[in-house]
Amino acid sequence: MQKANEDLIGEFGDLGYYMRGILLRLKGNIVEYVNAAHIDLLLRRYSSDVRGVKSGSKEFKGNFLGLEAMRDRFSTVQFTIARGDVLLLCTDGLVECCDSNGMQYDIERLKHVFAEAPVEESARAMLDFILADFHAFAGKSDNFRDDVTLLVVKRTA
Repeated sequence: MQKANEDLIGEFGDLGYYMRGILLRLKGNIVEYVNAAHIDLLLRRYSSDVRGVKSGSKEFKGNFLGLEAMRDRFSTVQFTIARGDVLLLCTDGLVECCDSNGMQYDIERLKHVFAEAPVEESARAMLDFILADFHAFAGKSDNFRDDVTLLVVKRTA
């Protein structure tokens, strides 16, 4: 993440452009996680417990990527995942999307829907479940203010 940040700073200079991001390294049952000002990675244990991945009580999120004024080192959080555990990453366009009444989809609703998704099925089935709820909430509008991206990763072995 540090190398990507240095490259972006070199590319953008002082233009004021920035990015957010998450870096995951998966090896066996170990996950290394780096967060650069992004929405928290969500973890669902097979038991349906959903939580944002954090580093104990210490703030570990790094700054935005690509801004000289926010040049910083990034902290890594390491945790284990067991068979059946699922990770959910999404962009802020999902949780900040509003329905026709101006209500946001928000992170709490996402956590609830993620907890209700069929964990015994595939990651794709869980993704489809979440997207069905999101589209029922947001309607058929293609007029989102931001990108809406989700990634579901499930440990199967």
